[in-house]
Amino acid sequence: MKDRITLKALAELQLGQTVWDTEQLGFGARRRKGGVFFVFKVQRRGKADWVPLGRLGDVTLDDARKAAARERGIVALGGRPGAWRRTPTLKHFGARYLREAASATKALSYAWTERALRLHLYPALGHLRLDEITAHDVTRLKDRYATRKGAFNNARRALSMLYAKAIEWRELSADWPSPCRYVASYAMPKHERYLSQKELAGLGAALATHAQQGPAAALVVAAVRLMIFTGARRDEVRFLRWGEVGPTALHLSDTAAGPRSGLKTGAKPISLNPPAAQLLAALERRGDEDLVFESPLRPGHPVALHQAWDQIRRAAGLKDVRLHDLRHSFASVAVATGHSLYVTGALLGHRNSRTTERYAHLSADPLAAASAAVARRIQTALEAGEGEAKAKGGAS
Repeated sequence: MKDRITLKALAELQLGQTVWDTEQLGFGARRRKGGVFFVFKVQRRGKADWVPLGRLGDVTLDDARKAAARERGIVALGGRPGAWRRTPTLKHFGARYLREAASATKALSYAWTERALRLHLYPALGHLRLDEITAHDVTRLKDRYATRKGAFNNARRALSMLYAKAIEWRELSADWPSPCRYVASYAMPKHERYLSQKELAGLGAALATHAQQGPAAALVVAAVRLMIFTGARRDEVRFLRWGEVGPTALHLSDTAAGPRSGLKTGAKPISLNPPAAQLLAALERRGDEDLVFESPLRPGHPVALHQAWDQIRRAAGLKDVRLHDLRHSFASVAVATGHSLYVTGALLGHRNSRTTERYAHLSADPLAAASAAVARRIQTALEAGEGEAKAKGGAS
């Protein structure tokens, strides 16, 4: 059947019927059980080439007509129809990225990327090819996440990383513009929360109470305490293996089995102070490849901290404190007790000194104390000299 394809004509199509457009040669639509599907057909070298153009609803009639015109232009130039449509969809490329790249990436881990793709990007853009996603699509996603700014920022970062890898793997041309280029992340206020001595005491009480709930709870508490004592990141502790535990340090490896989203700076040592060493010594040591904090409920998987931490912090009256704030608190105590930013950065495993500079303002108190101590010593020396002068003056 030939006719000018309109929305009215498509609505009148019966199951199994195909209509060919009288204006755009080779452009057709066929009603199947799943809906109306657009197609481009052309005769090449004695046989017909069929190129699917999408389903009505997923694509508009105008977009399908433009796609057919594009295919016609490719054929006119001697190209193969459908060749440009071999670019994978975001969902297909995302699966390849997770399989081949993300688990070996330090700055963007498997677990973090998988979550951003599954929860935020796939539902909105997963069906689109990489060469179909535009800045307008990313802007619309941003608008939808106006009340979840952090989630959008994570999704945008993941999408940007995927496009960089797509160009590296030649799924896209080297000059292909990333759809994230002109869509800025939401500006987020910096979250810097440090626990006071009183709050640490309250947290200690809450941890002791939580540990009494059973072996799984006790293991969670041990993991949290190790974070507190060492300033380690959450997943540096969750994915810690016994083979990485030494007598004086944790020797974290970025090639350890399983994703370690917290290990952002590659392989590194973490010094084991006496409280941390004592904590680990109290645990049952197993094989080198076994997780130190393996879930009793899910063998082979690390303990889940988020739900338990939510209970612990509420019991301690610390509703606004995140697990990562324990790392900030470790740094704040280090600076407040007089350790330099260089030493503090080394303890935290910072490779860039600028990362540690966020704690510079905390050094005001120890600097003031040091200044006072120096001044008192000078004052004592001055007063001793003044006393001698007065004594000599009185004698004369």
